[in-house]
Amino acid sequence: MMFTEACSMYLSDPRTRRRLKPSTLQVYRKDLAAAASVLPIALEQVTAANLTTYLVADVAPTTAARRLTALCGLFGWALRERHIASDPTLALEAPRRPRRLPRPIRADADCQAAERAIASAPQPFRLALTLLRETGMRVGEVFALPWATSCSMPVVKRSTCATRRTARSAWSSSARRRPRRASAACGRSCASARASPATPRSSAQTVAPA
Repeated sequence: MMFTEACSMYLSDPRTRRRLKPSTLQVYRKDLAAAASVLPIALEQVTAANLTTYLVADVAPTTAARRLTALCGLFGWALRERHIASDPTLALEAPRRPRRLPRPIRADADCQAAERAIASAPQPFRLALTLLRETGMRVGEVFALPWATSCSMPVVKRSTCATRRTARSAWSSSARRRPRRASAACGRSCASARASPATPRSSAQTVAPA
């Protein structure tokens, strides 16, 4: 069986079509067609070296990882169907993606703009933005802090934020670095939230008696 023929059979298999989304099938079809153009040989003749030569072409690491995923699906299917005796993708490793480091705000104009934005934000968002700036915590970690619920912070999905254990650990580390400033701001915000629970934080004002 030729490599091209195996790709067509794999993509048209009912089990493959049930397991993968239409968009994923389309991406797999494109990636396997690119592999077939450089591997005009029989499926059982494809080796890990052939696949490595194809994967290390002039493409981004994310593209190479996606192509490897499509190849793993193809050879896993061929092994289950007994079209091949061994899976050459088992000897391959996904290319490592470059690690992206945080990009700090360096320009004075940008720093001043951030200061103005934080100063003009209502509570408890001003406190959250201050924590983000001073501690380097993630947005999900700030929203998952124990005091965030009592301060009427927005609800964040669990898939986009850290666990509460991670959040508490991050809060403890930041509190040790800046104990007075962080704890005082948190106390003022939480006390204000308990004093007027039914009033929106953005419009809460103290009116003097006439």
